[in-house]
Amino acid sequence: MQFASVLKSAQAGDQSAIKAIIDEFSNEVRAVCFSFDVDGIAEISRTDLVQDAWVKIWVQINRFRICGDEETSKKMFRGWIRRIARNEMINTLEKNGAKKRRPTTPIRQLSTSLNPTRSSKSPSKLLMKLEEIDQLNSAIGRLSTESQTLIRSCFFDGKTMKQISIDLDMSYEQVRHRLAAAISNLRNLMP
Repeated sequence: MQFASVLKSAQAGDQSAIKAIIDEFSNEVRAVCFSFDVDGIAEISRTDLVQDAWVKIWVQINRFRICGDEETSKKMFRGWIRRIARNEMINTLEKNGAKKRRPTTPIRQLSTSLNPTRSSKSPSKLLMKLEEIDQLNSAIGRLSTESQTLIRSCFFDGKTMKQISIDLDMSYEQVRHRLAAAISNLRNLMP
């Protein structure tokens, strides 16, 4: 049986055509799903991922249009299901992994280090945090005037980037990029 007719039957809901397509392309979907590292995420099993990818493929099966000869259509379909499986894997990993552990940004690290009483309770830890703040102030003093203004406005005065952009007559994007550069320079100056 030709691939085009099997695919059209599968798109129409024919169970035997669906089974034929799964048999033909199951290794493709499995290879994509097994290429991702999910060992660190307990809620995910590889068989569930393969099944989720096939569900996504069947939800979108009517979007695939046959064009060209038999071999070209088969090759295009193979690439199409691999892309769907890959996108489904990325979405699943983002849902189950990335949102649980928010990566620390330079701004979050800096704001945590500027508030010594938030994370330290003992006098020795408080003293160590105060020494870090002195080092931080010293490093800030070695930055350019614009970088000092941006960092002090954002972290010491508590202004938002939008407020800073209005105060300094810059666009929001300029403030965001320059603040990120200032934080990067500050990191390089820290011992």
